[in-house]
Amino acid sequence: MVPGAAPSLEYLPAPGEEFPPSSASVVVPVLPTLLQLYGVSNVTLSNLTFQHTSGGDCHADKRFKACDSDEGAVAHNALVVGGGVGVTLTSLTFRSVGGFGLYASGTAGLIVDRVGALDSGSGGLFVRSCPRALINNSIVRGYGRRFAAASGLTMTGSRNGTVSHCDVSGGIYSGLAGGGTDDSGAYSLFTLNHVHDNGSEDDDGLCDFGGYHGASGGSVLPLFMRSNVFHSITAYANGGSGMYFDVSSTSWQVSHNLVYNVTNSAIHWNVNPGVAQAWTSEAEPMRFTNNVLIAERDNTYYRGNGNHSRGGKAGPWGLGNAAITWNGYTPAFFTRNVVVIDATAAPSRGAWFEGRPCGADKLPQHPPGAARCSGDLGDNFGGTNVSQNVWFNRTASASNTPTFPGSCPGTTATSCGTMHGCACRSWAEWRALGQGSEGLWQVDPQLGSGPLKLVSAAAVLELGIEPLTELANVGPDWDA
Repeated sequence: MVPGAAPSLEYLPAPGEEFPPSSASVVVPVLPTLLQLYGVSNVTLSNLTFQHTSGGDCHADKRFKACDSDEGAVAHNALVVGGGVGVTLTSLTFRSVGGFGLYASGTAGLIVDRVGALDSGSGGLFVRSCPRALINNSIVRGYGRRFAAASGLTMTGSRNGTVSHCDVSGGIYSGLAGGGTDDSGAYSLFTLNHVHDNGSEDDDGLCDFGGYHGASGGSVLPLFMRSNVFHSITAYANGGSGMYFDVSSTSWQVSHNLVYNVTNSAIHWNVNPGVAQAWTSEAEPMRFTNNVLIAERDNTYYRGNGNHSRGGKAGPWGLGNAAITWNGYTPAFFTRNVVVIDATAAPSRGAWFEGRPCGADKLPQHPPGAARCSGDLGDNFGGTNVSQNVWFNRTASASNTPTFPGSCPGTTATSCGTMHGCACRSWAEWRALGQGSEGLWQVDPQLGSGPLKLVSAAAVLELGIEPLTELANVGPDWDA
């Protein structure tokens, strides 16, 4: 703006771009928020469209340093709902908003149904501290356009809340997010959602996220991740997991999910490095049951580090990107799952497990929840039942990959030696420890060619593993 002159906006077209475009108008949004509802009860909004908000100034809030602040925290919201009881939002559309579409906080019994958030500058839908919230039959398509590190759909700290039949795609960070620490998200349920085509391998991409990414550290009561589909998730470098339970999560009950075509681990259970997990004996164990987990994709980052050369570590080529990353050490169950690895088109995919032994954090030898803490990753599994699973390497001329937890050369009290991944046991050695009982090794689960990857092998079904037929009903019953 030139002092004394009329306001003007100049735009330099990209090479090959026509401007102004012959078939489109130019919209300059001004308002960051269109509607705010505070302390209202028993109110319904329906059949409205919220469009073209500014999203706010990246540098106006001094608490945040950049537009890519975690979870797009600096962004503004087209619709804000705060407090109150019984607010219903149905058949709403958020289109081309500069920040979040919806931000709701402290509204008990909130219902979000048949809502579309399309091309959002930040996340699509964000719900915090709304007990008994229901986000159902909704679509988030295209998010993080300006505030890149925002998740598509978040429900966090909302006891007895449910996210169901939603479709989340087209962002460069996590699709689903939430949970809640210290039981703030107890009994949360994420079910029958379809999360796909997120992340970017270009240099504008982000790292360290997944189809789902969240935390529940310190929780005793259960949270549920059940019957969801996560696929086509990638990242610029490290990241692109299927389901990522971060920051010393506890109490998740993870069952009947399908993960495939992701560039990092199908399941990633992480800890807060250097900090003992907040755990009590009353806490529900982490449970991973009857999931189908397929690791058959990688990216340039993992292909370049597929020999575990990061950080001065070493290891055989093809063991740099495990199907399962397991850093947790509190009690857990990993039972009746199907795990498939395939390095045919993804050379880093040769490992079953990798992780960080709790001894690497130099914690007490017996931190809460751990029978023993050392540099051997196998000790992280002291209170874990790993049984009745199917392990199948479908790579052509597959080798017998020794990547079950622990027993790496040079292991000490705080280090697994020079092997990145810390998983060096063979299947036979793992079985000798009492793990892997009733499991099947190199048995083809016969997942078929359909999108649901339905288990059909008789030997697998005899373990009690159920085909995921309910996944035919994932996602909404409409399209935006």
